[in-house]
Amino acid sequence: MTANRLSPPRCSCMQNRQCGFSLIELMVTIGVLAIMLLIAIPAFSDFITSNRLTAQVNELLGDLRMARNEAASRSRSVRVCIAASSTSCATSGSDWAAGRIIWADTNGNAALDANEIIKYVPALEGSVTFVASGPANTYTLSFVPQGNLAVASAWTFTLCAPGSTTGRELALPISGRPAAKKITTCS
Repeated sequence: MTANRLSPPRCSCMQNRQCGFSLIELMVTIGVLAIMLLIAIPAFSDFITSNRLTAQVNELLGDLRMARNEAASRSRSVRVCIAASSTSCATSGSDWAAGRIIWADTNGNAALDANEIIKYVPALEGSVTFVASGPANTYTLSFVPQGNLAVASAWTFTLCAPGSTTGRELALPISGRPAAKKITTCS
């Protein structure tokens, strides 16, 4: 019992009125939180943009690999084009952000028929640009049954988000084997 008499008495919250935070402590905590958010939000936004670009370039990478495999398995030319709509190809342009159609030319007439569509990919989100360069005709490409490109010219697809200097680049050599990488040359 003597040990209890020597220890200080326990204070209850109501007796001393020192429960919770003072206004100054609360304001300092809110200020520190606001500073942390101001630092974190731009980095998080860049992270989301980077992940979106990676997903979009990987989808094209997968589609080109699929088209190449379809050409080999069907023993027919398989084409990939910029989509003018879900059932028609564009006849000009180089920005593949508009969407794309993968189709097998089953009747050999080099024209897209409704029953030849393998896959339709709608336009990309996020105001990105996905510009192709390389051959004279950058709105359609074709894989032959051997798996290589029909035109003896390598392609390069450059994917950039508005306001960002980093992007993605997809290289498609004549052999038809695409590869993607990160770039820092977007303007």
